[in-house]
Amino acid sequence: MREAAVRMVRRLWVVAVLVTGCASAPAVPPGILDVTGTWDGTWNAGIVGAGSIALRLEQKGTVVTGALEMSGMPAISATDGRLEGKVSGDTFRFKQPAGVMEGALRVRGEEMAGDATGTFRAALSLRRQR
Repeated sequence: MREAAVRMVRRLWVVAVLVTGCASAPAVPPGILDVTGTWDGTWNAGIVGAGSIALRLEQKGTVVTGALEMSGMPAISATDGRLEGKVSGDTFRFKQPAGVMEGALRVRGEEMAGDATGTFRAALSLRRQR
C-alpha cells in the first residue's frame, strides 16, 4: 500500500513539473498596456488633408513593432511602412525608422488618439478591430 502511494505521489509530481514547464509567459504581462492587433481610424492634418489610417501591431512586453498604412490624398502612401514603439502607462509612443512619422497616442480601452509629429503632422484617432 505504501509503495502504491509513493508511486502516485511521484506521478503527480512529474505531471505538475510537465504542466508548469510547458506553460509560457504571455507576450504582454499583466499590468502592461496591450496594443496588439489591428487598429483602423482617421488622420486629419487640417488644410493639408484627411483620410484613413491603419496600424497592424505586435507586442512583446512593452516593445511594439508593426506597420502603418495611410490613404486619403496623393502621395500619402509615402508614409506607409514599418514602425516601432513602446508602451508606458496609458500611452503608445511610435516612430518610423525612415523618420516620416512619430507620435504619441493615448489608449483608452479599444480606442487610441493623439498626434503624429515629425515630417508629417496630423491628429490621429483609431479603434481596435475585433
